[in-house]
Amino acid sequence: MRRSVHEYPSLRRFACALVHLYGELGREREVRASLDELLARDLAREYVDAESVFSISLLADPCARFGDANAAERIYSLLLPYELFYALAPVESVFGAAARGLGVLATALRRFDDAERHFDVAIETERKMRAPPWLAHAQHDFATMLLARSGTADLERAHTLNAEALAGYRALGMDSWARRAEALGGTSPAV
Repeated sequence: MRRSVHEYPSLRRFACALVHLYGELGREREVRASLDELLARDLAREYVDAESVFSISLLADPCARFGDANAAERIYSLLLPYELFYALAPVESVFGAAARGLGVLATALRRFDDAERHFDVAIETERKMRAPPWLAHAQHDFATMLLARSGTADLERAHTLNAEALAGYRALGMDSWARRAEALGGTSPAV
């Protein structure tokens, strides 16, 4: 991935995919440095197309996990106009509903009502797209937000969403994601 970043510097997707990969590997220092490098540019003034939405969507998860509030706010504002879009790099890859990334970022910013709205959009979108992996991700992330918000009715809804995500991950053989859903808790062993 690092080689692709250097070989294709005009394709932002590789730099964003590298940040995402660093996030999945838990490499906080690299996430922060890469985010700083990307956000040093005025991304709001760069050309926007389907690949741009895909690229920016790749930044939501690592930013929410390792970024600072300023980075999360910038990425959120870049992605917000595309809430109803599906994040894809034509032909090569799909990253699900942009609304899921917005929900993740809104959760990191503790804007729970906005996050709830984004996750509702993401779940509806994934159901329409018949995209079970991305539906499970949206359900899992929504459950995570509800547990963080911890309102009166949030716990029960979080458990239900997480159980649905866990069932989806298991049905798809997404074992590492099933373990993440199990670690979130609130699911019965019978699920």
